[in-house]
Amino acid sequence: MAVKYIPNNFPWIQCSEPQWTVDGWGYDKAKVTWRGPRPGLKAFLDSLVKFSNMPASNTRYGLTNAGPYPMMYLDDWASTNTTASFPSVELNYIGFRSGTIPPVKTVDSNTAQQVNGQGQYTDPATGSTAQISGTLQYTASRTTYTWFMTSLPPIASPFNYVQNAQNPFDTIIGYRMTNTTSGSQDAGLPVNNIPYAAFVSVLNSVAAQDVVSNYERETLVPNALYACRADVDYKLVS
Repeated sequence: MAVKYIPNNFPWIQCSEPQWTVDGWGYDKAKVTWRGPRPGLKAFLDSLVKFSNMPASNTRYGLTNAGPYPMMYLDDWASTNTTASFPSVELNYIGFRSGTIPPVKTVDSNTAQQVNGQGQYTDPATGSTAQISGTLQYTASRTTYTWFMTSLPPIASPFNYVQNAQNPFDTIIGYRMTNTTSGSQDAGLPVNNIPYAAFVSVLNSVAAQDVVSNYERETLVPNALYACRADVDYKLVS
């Protein structure tokens, strides 16, 4: 039977070029495979430090001269083929390959919204006043901001306005009105059963303004890298 001889000083080496991908947030991910003799596996694993920087590739072993990467951080790792004579360990890094944080990314879109309003209507013939409640359906303009920081993000989003906002009063696509005094209802456009003046009174009870509808903060690397996202809608509020 053949005997495999592995010298005690045989090193663990990087045996693959980094495999680069981009996460949904927009930061880079890299997978790097290292390989070495099984007796040195534990020592190699013990030498790994979470969130340490990604080193340059060692051209001595035929790899492309690239790196180091001061904004790529070791996120996790996993060993494979641990029973083999030369097992492998996959190192996963996250951060920015370029070494710099990209500018804020913005995406404009539209969302379906609705708002409840309250108004009143005075019948010119009888002089009686009716209370009117209404729900307006409309389309709101939205801007989604995505950005990264090297320090702890603020509690509130620093971005709180919509780019290229359309007036939501111009995008009303439907409504439901209820005369809370008589109980009569009207739905759809144009107004039929409830006087137009009552419809206008409900419109006057709401106003358009920028609203931060969602704000997310994710810690990628403590004290070094954070991902942030905010959705801002130009919507009607009562």
